[in-house]
Amino acid sequence: MSNDPLVPSPSAQPLAPLAQALRNMHRALVAHARHDYELQRGAVLGSGELLQLLTSDPHFAWLRSLSELIVDIDVFLEADPAPTDDEALGVRAEVDRL
Repeated sequence: MSNDPLVPSPSAQPLAPLAQALRNMHRALVAHARHDYELQRGAVLGSGELLQLLTSDPHFAWLRSLSELIVDIDVFLEADPAPTDDEALGVRAEVDRL
C-alpha cells in the first residue's frame, strides 16, 4: 500500500467504476420499471414527467434508495476522490446492505 496521499488506496480506486456500474444498473431498472408503469397506466410523456414519477410515485419507490446511494457516492467522490480504505469499505458496505 502506498503512503502517498495522492495515490488512491487499492480499495478506494474501484469506487468510481462501482458508481458507474450502479448508474448503469439504475438506468436498466428505471427502463424496466417505466415499461411496467406504462403497461399499467399509459405512456410517460417525457423525461420531466419520468423524473417526477421517480421521485414521488409509489410505483417507483423501490428505486429511490439506489438513486440516493448513487448520488451520495458521486458527492462523496467529488469531495474526496481518494477516500481512505475505511471510507471505501463503508461505501461498499452500504452497497451490500442495499
